[in-house]
Amino acid sequence: MTPQELYQLGENAYNSERYEEALKYYMEAGPECVDAVSSIPFCYVNLATEASLDASNHAQDTEYLVRGQQKAVKLLDAAIRSALYIYRNFPDYPYSCNIAAYNIANALNLQYSLISTGLTTAYNITNTETTVRQTVMTTKIGDKVVNREVLWEDIIGTETTSFVSLNSYDMSDYHILGPDEKTKRVKASMETIVTNAAQIADILECINREYDAHMVRASVACAMAEAENGDRSMLLPAEWFIARADELAKNSISDKAVYDNWHEFLNIIADDYRELASKYSALLRSYRKRGEKPYLARFYQDKEKAPAVESCTSYTETLNIKSAGDAGSNTLSDLSELFLTVFAQVSFMKIFPTILFASIIGLFCGGLFHVFSSDAGIFTKVFGIVWFILTIGLTFFRTISDADEFRTNNTFNIYMGIMLGTALLFSINFIVAIIAYIVLCILAKKYK
Repeated sequence: MTPQELYQLGENAYNSERYEEALKYYMEAGPECVDAVSSIPFCYVNLATEASLDASNHAQDTEYLVRGQQKAVKLLDAAIRSALYIYRNFPDYPYSCNIAAYNIANALNLQYSLISTGLTTAYNITNTETTVRQTVMTTKIGDKVVNREVLWEDIIGTETTSFVSLNSYDMSDYHILGPDEKTKRVKASMETIVTNAAQIADILECINREYDAHMVRASVACAMAEAENGDRSMLLPAEWFIARADELAKNSISDKAVYDNWHEFLNIIADDYRELASKYSALLRSYRKRGEKPYLARFYQDKEKAPAVESCTSYTETLNIKSAGDAGSNTLSDLSELFLTVFAQVSFMKIFPTILFASIIGLFCGGLFHVFSSDAGIFTKVFGIVWFILTIGLTFFRTISDADEFRTNNTFNIYMGIMLGTALLFSINFIVAIIAYIVLCILAKKYK
């Protein structure tokens, strides 16, 4: 069959959502058919999505779930490589390069999202059970055993079982101060995605596709902001990169049809940003009121090469309009929304040690009010006060040591207030505190 016939078979399979079959035909069509090569990244991304969804549908099988998500990440790697292949071999085909740019941006976004869930990082747990037969000599006086001595032991069998767990069974992996080992591994993997994005963006700039580079950076910034415990301040550079990418594309792409095609792909990323911006509108207003600028250097290998924020005229003009509108916003409403946004960002793993320690005073000492009352015994007073100081100290140092996503967006004080407030409330009364915590979780659910 000719490359064009193979491509058509691939199109038929792709339109029927048989992506693996489509991928085979596209690859057989080879470099002679640029349309086939351009469709390969889409196949990989769709296969990755299918693998991830299939794994999620088997969440009760931890190993299946983890392996499926890991497979999805690898397929997205293949999508990125196939998109870069387009740039290298078909630089004179603008529509194909537009497809390559979008697929790289989308694949990196999906990779970051998958890895941030922690489902791609797991432990192989192995248990070995040994069966031992003992030869025992007993000494009796009458019917009473007065001595029992083991003469020797024989190992008559061993049985080894292994399984995959999302949590470690080794207590040394957990730390009183700071994140546990799995959290560190997940963060390191997320940082690798950001580093890869910065490297790819630099490559695109080297081939005079700076607008594509900014598309990639914007997509990854959105993923960083959207993650459950992500850094919401990344919405600031996401907005800047989207605006700057469009500016550069308008000035660089002379063919209107090619620009419109490219802009359709950028709009998909921009829609993602706009949805997040609407969700975290109070947080963005607080950034603007503080005069916080986008941290653009985060997405560059060489931080000194990051452009000045003022270099994007359209962003500056839009920012001035938004800042003027912020003056009339409801401060009380913004404060409550800002509080719920930060509360939603505090993971249960971070707040659980505080709840656990503080609950001991609330449940076993009658609460702080009782501890400081004249009815409390001396032991209750001493234990309750010492334990409360320990709880506050532990919460304070844990909050400082594990607050990366709050330090960069001026919400650290709110985060610290939430953690110390939790310690105080659970120390006063467990029942009231748990009701308040559940209510806040329900109210903050929309900001997750």
